[in-house]
Amino acid sequence: MSSNEQAPTALAGLTQLPDPQFIMVGDGLRIATYSWGDEADPVVVVVHGFASSTKDNWVATGWVRDLLRAGYRVIGLDQRGHGASDKPHEPGAYSIRQLRLTERVAGNDLRALLAIAGGMRESKTVDPDARHAPQQPVLFATGSLDAIIDGSRALAAATPQARFLEIPDRHHFNAPGSRVFRQAAIEFLGE
Repeated sequence: MSSNEQAPTALAGLTQLPDPQFIMVGDGLRIATYSWGDEADPVVVVVHGFASSTKDNWVATGWVRDLLRAGYRVIGLDQRGHGASDKPHEPGAYSIRQLRLTERVAGNDLRALLAIAGGMRESKTVDPDARHAPQQPVLFATGSLDAIIDGSRALAAATPQARFLEIPDRHHFNAPGSRVFRQAAIEFLGE
């Protein structure tokens, strides 16, 4: 097979989701995980947001492709209630301690997503406890048009080794697809 024939196959692999591998969590639910790249490379773990999935946030937007090209191994997971992971319908299964676009993402279960919102509301602990801020370097990135930008800036200010990136002209749902965001994140990871 010539290199020209191999190229489309290799590129297709960067935009497709491999079959999930499942892990069991403490309360008996299955969480779908995905892996790309060489096991010897440095690892980047990607976690999608509410009502999305690994495929929607990280594969379709080019993140996996760009991280692999930068020399990283990528591990993704579908949070409970999302993608190929288990989707309980009880709000208690989604307390903030259990975690962390709706109908447009294949595999989403609207009853499970409503249960997530209910569980977060019941836990009354949406904001992280500042006493437990991460001590490692963290990149906070939020779109300039996102209603949560002030809260994101506040989180960055409360984190000792944080950097904040304002993603121009992006809102909450289209920020992951930003090339500016991907490039800044890959530079951040390389430091």
